[in-house]
Amino acid sequence: MKKSFLLIISLSIAIFQLYARQIPSRIEKKNFSDVRGIHFNHSYGNIIVTESTSNQVEIEIQYFDNGEIKPSCDISLANEILEIKTVRPRDSFFKTSMKMGIDYIIAVPKDVAMDVNLKYGNINMGDYYGNFKCDLAYSNFNANTLHNSPVSISSKYSNIKISKVDAINVNCSYGCIDIGSIDVFVADLSHTPANIDYLDKKMHLACSFSNIKIDNSSNDLKEIDFDGSFSNLRLGLAADLSANLNVNLKFSNLSIDDKFEVKYSFSETDYKRTVKKGVIGNETPTANIRISDTYATVKISASSGRLSMRNSDSTINEWDNIHDYIFYAITERMQKNAERVHEDVERMHERMRENAEHVQKNAERMQKDVERVHERMRENAEHVQKNAERMQKDVECMHERMRENAERMQKNVERMREVDDTIKNGSI
Repeated sequence: MKKSFLLIISLSIAIFQLYARQIPSRIEKKNFSDVRGIHFNHSYGNIIVTESTSNQVEIEIQYFDNGEIKPSCDISLANEILEIKTVRPRDSFFKTSMKMGIDYIIAVPKDVAMDVNLKYGNINMGDYYGNFKCDLAYSNFNANTLHNSPVSISSKYSNIKISKVDAINVNCSYGCIDIGSIDVFVADLSHTPANIDYLDKKMHLACSFSNIKIDNSSNDLKEIDFDGSFSNLRLGLAADLSANLNVNLKFSNLSIDDKFEVKYSFSETDYKRTVKKGVIGNETPTANIRISDTYATVKISASSGRLSMRNSDSTINEWDNIHDYIFYAITERMQKNAERVHEDVERMHERMRENAEHVQKNAERMQKDVERVHERMRENAEHVQKNAERMQKDVECMHERMRENAERMQKNVERMREVDDTIKNGSI
């Protein structure tokens, strides 16, 4: 089962790498001076970060167009902060998103900080010396050595792989974490297995449904604080380390390597709870270890206390517990489900666009009908106006004739009076 799973992962990575090697449609290069910070807002593409050999930030922008639809980026420099934002055309939301995107290859001077927001892409970094913060979704983060601390990473449905880091603060859900060497590890994890080759100083960890494996830890270890639920913990401690031990488990199992001498000041175990307090090791304690967990297995084993050489080309270190493979497989499956949901959303957007176009056409037809109605009403109004004017003229003509008739009648009346007066006077 393990070989089959690793084969599937390897094939998936090979397919992804083949996809990533497509030829850009366009390439643009830009240089910027007097930069102390970089803010990235990117989606559907990769970011490759290297160290600049000069004091300038050097950017190579690789565009992957989808036919006539072309992505673009807005880059601005203000107050020594370089803002880089990927702009996707509105029509692109109705197309296959992965066919179009931008890859950035950016060379950064040592003292420049970076703040990255990335969705549906990958970040690949070599050695980086500036302050670093990123927010990932459906993405992968791969770095060699991060020198400045603390590094801050927030992620969902994303995988994190770092060879060496001084200190890191991680908030991750539905992903996978693989770290080579680390001094201080602070994390809040959900459904995210984590594997650390070498822990030097401290670990503060809250997790649920996330198996944790620490292969080796230093003789200089100072503190481990672990709160888990449904999360197995495999902790490798230096064989000559002495530490205060405080373990509180519910419905869980505790196993401590026989190579350690353990002296308990308090020990209580029943069917549902295990509480252990004391000292592990035979010297004066130099570290504090507190472990709280439910529905899990906690195993403390002796390690060399030295940093082992890790294979930087490995994709996934082998996990001793089959549950880790299950968690990783669930993560992969959820990522695929999320991609399918995204495709469904795009299809819905396409239908919405078609409906919007149909509505627009109907609206245009209605507008034309309304315009025709208005034209007819205007013509009818003009016709009515002309009829009214003709009627007005007819009325005026009728009034003129009535006036003329009245004048003629008046003259006739006057003649009749004259005739009457003549008759009376006997003139006839």
